Amino acid sequence: MTDTILLVLIVAGTLAGGAWISVRTRHLSHPVALIAASFFLPLGAALLRRSDLQAPRWSYETYVLVAESYLLWLVFPSLALALWGAPDRFRFGRESLRSSFGTPVFLWYARLLAMATIAATLVQNYLVSGLPILLADPELAYQFHTTTVPGLQILPRAGFAACALLHFAFYLRRRPLDLVLLALVFLSPLTKLARIDLMLSAVTLLLMNVHFPVVRPGRRTAVAAVLLAAAFVYGMIELGNQRINRFGKYTVSYADAIGFRGYRGPGETIAVAYGYFALSFENLDRFVKATGGYRTGGYVSFNPLFNTFFFVNRLTGGKYPGPESIVERRNPVGPMATVETSLANFYLDFGAGLAWVPMLAYMGAWIWLYLRRRRSVASATAYCLYSAAMMLSAFQGVVTAPFIYQGMALGLLPLVLQNRLPLRLPGGRPAVSAQGETGFRAGAEPG
Repeated sequence: MTDTILLVLIVAGTLAGGAWISVRTRHLSHPVALIAASFFLPLGAALLRRSDLQAPRWSYETYVLVAESYLLWLVFPSLALALWGAPDRFRFGRESLRSSFGTPVFLWYARLLAMATIAATLVQNYLVSGLPILLADPELAYQFHTTTVPGLQILPRAGFAACALLHFAFYLRRRPLDLVLLALVFLSPLTKLARIDLMLSAVTLLLMNVHFPVVRPGRRTAVAAVLLAAAFVYGMIELGNQRINRFGKYTVSYADAIGFRGYRGPGETIAVAYGYFALSFENLDRFVKATGGYRTGGYVSFNPLFNTFFFVNRLTGGKYPGPESIVERRNPVGPMATVETSLANFYLDFGAGLAWVPMLAYMGAWIWLYLRRRRSVASATAYCLYSAAMMLSAFQGVVTAPFIYQGMALGLLPLVLQNRLPLRLPGGRPAVSAQGETGFRAGAEPG
């Protein structure tokens, strides 16, 4: 009965909230639509209990966590954007942006960051496995796909930020070099079959194109985008399948392994997507049951405050209760689905009763970035980068990882240092920059 009530509330809330805010803002790239598609859709699927690995019911504390996430990640942003979310009528002027940002310094910063990211990825692969491209040995790729080198890992994991800058660089100048580098840095995580970095970059590029359109919106574009998104999701699922099966060494049916009941989809894509995202909530319930009374008091949820720039974990000799606290207490349904959503981080810190504190903090930051994104290129880019992390919350607590904010810092640095912020405010009025200039020229080409 509890599952049915929750499922009805989720369906009603996502449809009503998403439609309401989309009509008000006149677009679909707002936090309510993004969190509904990326978090509450998998949660609703989990409540259908289509896998034999799922328990008939979750624990009381798991239901409390789910209820808190519903109130703070769906109801709260819907109300907030209903009050403060204005219709989006602004347009970036590409010509004026080109004069402000299309300088050799910015362009080469973006390119050098991308090159450094690719090089660091290969070096890190070699240091942990002896091979620069782990894909050459599927066994090594399976074993080391999450292994990183302390210190060096900042650059390989900044790929999503490098993608954002290269997208903006290509938007400004349309140079083939930027497009080639964008493709290389986007695909570089595949050298060790890492999917999280690839998903971060994909979401970032999608949202960057909304704000700085390289591909113009239209019916054909929308159809192509849906097909491309479907192909990407299928590719991620197939990548996971191949990694588990060591690229043909074994033959394991993922749907059979999780006891999936229902239509499996071509290549078992529906079953695998269910295992990757919906079963994460089952792992959350198992994590809650296995954790007991152990609490980390905010160190895991607010890890970015302590380890993004200050590296408290290293200063304390590894005694900081970081992500390993989550790993040590995992009790997954099986090796085919091991993660437990970002709610596990919040629960480990505060328990079910106070897990709403970090939920509110992270959603509040997202809404704040959304409302500020029209003020500058840096603000719009920050929103895209942070959104990518938040949209993986149904998979893993990526948004609480310091590498997200280290990557954001590297990506936003050249944009923040620019004083000219040319964009159009609602109603078509030119915005005034920090220097008191409009940043627009007559006949500026709209973005």
